Amino acid sequence: MRSRAEPRRDRAGAPILWHGRTEALDWRRVVENRQALLLDLADRFRAATERHDIVATATAALGREIGAARVVYAEIDLAHHEATVEAEWSRAEPAVPPGDAPEPEGRPAPVTVPLERLALGRRAEFEAGMTVVASDAATGAGLAVPLIRDGRLRALFHVAAEGPRAWLPEEVALVEDVATRSWDALERIASAAILRRNQARQSFLLVLGDRLREAVDVAEITEITAEALGRQLHVARAGYGEVSLDGASLAFATGWSDGGVPPLVGTLPFASLGAAPGEDLRRGLTAVFEGGGGAEVPLVAGVDTVMAVPLIRDGRLRAVLTAGRRDRHRWTAEEIALVGEVAARMWEALERARAEAALLDLNATLESRVGQRTAELASSEARFRTLFENAPAVIVLIRVGPDGQPVFEAVNAAAEAFMGRPASDIIGRDVAAVAGPGDPLRERSLECAATGQPVQYETSLEVEGEVRTAESVLAPLAIDGGEGQMLIAISRDITAQRSIEEQLRQAQKMEAIGQLTGGIAHDFNNLLTGIIGSLALMQKRLAQGRTETLERYAGLALASANRAAALTHRLLAFSRRQPLEAKAVDANALVVSMEDLLRRTIGESIVFQSVETPGLWPTLCDPHQLENALLNLAINARDAMPDGGRLTIETANAVLDEAYVAREPGVAAGQYVMLSVTDTGTGMPPDVMARAFDPFFTTKPIGQGTGLGLSMIYGFVKQSDGHIKIYSEPGQGTSIKIFLPRSQGAGEAAQPEAGEAAPRAEEGDTVLVVEDDVTVRDLVLEVLRELGYTALQAPDGPAGLALLRSARRVDLLVTDVGLPGMNGRQLADQARAARPDLKVLFITGYAENAAFGNGHLDPDMQMMTKPFAVDALAKRIRAMIRHG
Repeated sequence: MRSRAEPRRDRAGAPILWHGRTEALDWRRVVENRQALLLDLADRFRAATERHDIVATATAALGREIGAARVVYAEIDLAHHEATVEAEWSRAEPAVPPGDAPEPEGRPAPVTVPLERLALGRRAEFEAGMTVVASDAATGAGLAVPLIRDGRLRALFHVAAEGPRAWLPEEVALVEDVATRSWDALERIASAAILRRNQARQSFLLVLGDRLREAVDVAEITEITAEALGRQLHVARAGYGEVSLDGASLAFATGWSDGGVPPLVGTLPFASLGAAPGEDLRRGLTAVFEGGGGAEVPLVAGVDTVMAVPLIRDGRLRAVLTAGRRDRHRWTAEEIALVGEVAARMWEALERARAEAALLDLNATLESRVGQRTAELASSEARFRTLFENAPAVIVLIRVGPDGQPVFEAVNAAAEAFMGRPASDIIGRDVAAVAGPGDPLRERSLECAATGQPVQYETSLEVEGEVRTAESVLAPLAIDGGEGQMLIAISRDITAQRSIEEQLRQAQKMEAIGQLTGGIAHDFNNLLTGIIGSLALMQKRLAQGRTETLERYAGLALASANRAAALTHRLLAFSRRQPLEAKAVDANALVVSMEDLLRRTIGESIVFQSVETPGLWPTLCDPHQLENALLNLAINARDAMPDGGRLTIETANAVLDEAYVAREPGVAAGQYVMLSVTDTGTGMPPDVMARAFDPFFTTKPIGQGTGLGLSMIYGFVKQSDGHIKIYSEPGQGTSIKIFLPRSQGAGEAAQPEAGEAAPRAEEGDTVLVVEDDVTVRDLVLEVLRELGYTALQAPDGPAGLALLRSARRVDLLVTDVGLPGMNGRQLADQARAARPDLKVLFITGYAENAAFGNGHLDPDMQMMTKPFAVDALAKRIRAMIRHG
């Protein structure tokens, strides 16, 4: 049944009674009609290219389908407590064929209203994602559907009836469905719009860069930039102003306007910008000025909103680039970023033009030096010498003689200070003898003389124990005055700049260490809470004589301890310090052996495929670590495909050549076995991909990931002398490729450990346990005695070595790595000098670089990492004694 009512009003317009009707609905027809509506909307949404087309079509179709009086779509700005009505449909509007959007010139402009005007006191419910349904006879019936994205209220669909109305659940569901579909279509259009804007932005910057490269002087560069920026942003005015050396004034030599307002030209007192905006600009922050078109702030005169982007060089505010609009405008992050990029490109062009101008001036001065006669020659030489000597830049003249040896011809005072030598110790000497054998100046001089083209390079020089760095340009001089080719080098000291960059890198490293230690402390505190709490409850129950729950608490403590052990293994893998039992592995056989496990792990909604390359080389790695890596990658791929997809694991032989490794620092050229894990999931944006291997970084919800999975894989691959690479596109999927070095031995697949209990010792089997921790030593001895072994013990390396040098039978040495004084590896090496066939099992909580070097173990040596299960220890001891 569906009920509708309309008001009967008095002359004043107030409702005095309601006249309504109730009708029976053929729900099958209703469902078919609404299904057709949704299909029609889907077709129209796919064809739509404008946001307004989406919301106009959705509001109109929804209003007609459910017989609403009014349907509104508004987008929410929580930061400014505003709502912008993007589309509104009313039954009273002229009939328009369903889905037909009005022409652009006929569209009503969006209206921005205070958020509470639409929220009607229900804001908290909307922010919680709750649909609000009302059937109030006084205010009219309505329902509102909030649209939540990224945990924030982004938009609102509001449907209103003429009078009281009991909304059916099916109608509410339809409104929610249409709202969700509309938002998905809007996001698609928004993504396409962002792509178009980015393409347009890049095209604009490329064109601007080409024009700036062709510009020859400062005025032309600033004019080109101001006009291009103004037209690109569709503003009323754009300008470039330079700050005086004392910071008291701001001079606008060039400006552009669209003709509606005069360009901003002239000098302004810097203080006229205001204390707070002026301070923001000095600190390198963008400042926004607003005015009413008056002259309170000269920068805003004639316009309403101005954005000013600072140009900071050598720690000082040098200039600002401005853009002004005649209307009140909230500048977007894209607009601010664009102005910043334009400003950077313009400044680079200005520095180039000034450097070229200075170089041309200097060249002209040098040419006139030999072309002038008598007084003119003396005057020209004096002017050049003044410019040369007093220039703040490092300037040297170099002559490349017929013998091909570059020699210093002249240096200015700045060059003497930079080199830490007087001119008399420089002029006339070979460049290599002064600059040093590792300095590139000699090679660059020969290159410039040979090609006749300017050469740019960086050089470093040690002066009085301090390494100083300079950025230089070397150019030929077309002057006479001797045999050979004359060159001029102009350099800028960038030592302080490099120091600041190094400090920034160090600060970033310290921040990463802080994040790592904070994450470790957080996770271990959680695990220790479970262990300590369970043990405390066991102690309390024992004191009370109650033993029926002890097994449960023991299980809880053991589970927390096992999770702590797993976290420790991941940290060791991340730090590349876990011990590896490397062997030749058949990656094809390993992948095939894992297929059943992988299919169960990813679920039935994901299609699994493995592609094994015939003739695959064996690879040298720890097979169990490789299994863990593939399983981790499969789990990540599954989580990236919540709606299903395809997971492909592929193997192949790969040769990484010199060209490839030149682009990938830390990778050695050679033959590798490649394993790739590819999914068709959500993909990763560049910022996520850049941090994918960072410890404790995860995009999964809290409680669903530690952020150590990829860090562990990265550590394993690097420790195995391999290489890992991520390829990903948002919305397309991700492919992670692991390159492991080729082994020359025959490969084998990882063998699962047997699940049966460890067999008991044979008569006479003797094990020596060397462990400084009494608790661990007693535990191992108890396990050995329980299984019938003859167990010997020593608290440190020297005591253990004494037993090993005696005549006592010892079939296996079990030793801790981190023993005080003589460590476990030193003990094993000295023991094997007396007993070459001695088998050694190391037990440790970490891998000691001093003991194991690159983390690989010798034959008949194995490693167990604390904490370990006693059953696993017993099986390992038995297996080593019998088989090694």
